[in-house]
Amino acid sequence: QAGTPSGLATAEGERARLRAWAMADVSKKPAAEAAGEPGAAQPAAKRPRKAVPDNFFSKEFLTQHVKDIVAFYEPRVVDESGGFFQSFYADGTKFNPGFRHIVPSTRMVINFMLAGKLLGRKELVDIGKHGLDYLERVHYVPDGERYAFTVRDHKPEDLTEQSYGYSFVLAAHAAAL
Repeated sequence: QAGTPSGLATAEGERARLRAWAMADVSKKPAAEAAGEPGAAQPAAKRPRKAVPDNFFSKEFLTQHVKDIVAFYEPRVVDESGGFFQSFYADGTKFNPGFRHIVPSTRMVINFMLAGKLLGRKELVDIGKHGLDYLERVHYVPDGERYAFTVRDHKPEDLTEQSYGYSFVLAAHAAAL
């Protein structure tokens, strides 16, 4: 694609690859397996995927998806004693309520900050600020100037420093701008 920035070409290619993956019919066996060739690759899933809507990448679909995600988490995620509950069963029931991991802590900040801005809902931004406050009051350990990778019952548990966790700390602060 002459004259196209490489990042754009890569993004378009990735979007096409994801669309093809999402539309793949995994209920059918790959040709090699169907032909009975030994060692043929197995399908990624045993059951058929739901059809992907035509508007999967549209603003309308994605905005509704954000609303659906917020509707699940908003009524149950905030721990009034600090931070976010992070462990839920599919029906919304909490488990392991005292455990906090830096990545979900920061992802919730990012999600609520950006959802609040997208949907024009200040209360979602406030939920994000609640999480950012917890990140800086509890995950952050001034002695050593680092962030706890995990927290249990509002006390640092695992002080392992990983760039993956720190990248989410940066992303959470960026989302708060």
